[in-house]
Amino acid sequence: MIEENNKDSKSIEETIKKIQKTKNKIKIICLKIIQIKKEFENKNSKIKRENDEISQNFLELKNKMFEFRNNERKKLVVLVDNTKIATEKLKEILELGE
Repeated sequence: MIEENNKDSKSIEETIKKIQKTKNKIKIICLKIIQIKKEFENKNSKIKRENDEISQNFLELKNKMFEFRNNERKKLVVLVDNTKIATEKLKEILELGE
């Protein structure tokens, strides 16, 4: 019985050691998971910030382009009006010359 008891004790000790090793591995893995999770959260927040900045810049550029086009359209309208007036005056001068 003593021999059997000793064998069982050794087996229990080995099992306890295995359990302890496994617990340590689990702790290490959990710490790594937490670390990786923090890193990803930081990266995601940076990416979100950059994305927001890009969106803001895009809107600003779009508004500038819209304003530029409107200004150019206004200039074109003025140019067309001036051309029409100049053409009419030249026609009048041509009629007077004839």
